[in-house]
Amino acid sequence: MELGFRTNKVVVFKKTTIEEGLKEHQVLQTIKHRNVISVQAAFIHDSYLLLSLKYCRFTLEEMLLVPLKVEECHVQYIACSVS
Repeated sequence: MELGFRTNKVVVFKKTTIEEGLKEHQVLQTIKHRNVISVQAAFIHDSYLLLSLKYCRFTLEEMLLVPLKVEECHVQYIACSVS
């Protein structure tokens, strides 16, 4: 985690190959949803692409692996918020 230089917000830098990073960057730019992380900036350094991402405490995978009993009404609410 790092503190953003211009915004004073916490960001995370993800180090990827240039090819994979460009694909991820393009996908994340096309998805506009409050529950999907956004790319703040992208940098190339030593043949890697660094994506500056808004900090999120948990990944979607981590959230889905939490053992919870979910009622039908909650499933419907979640499904509607994702679409």
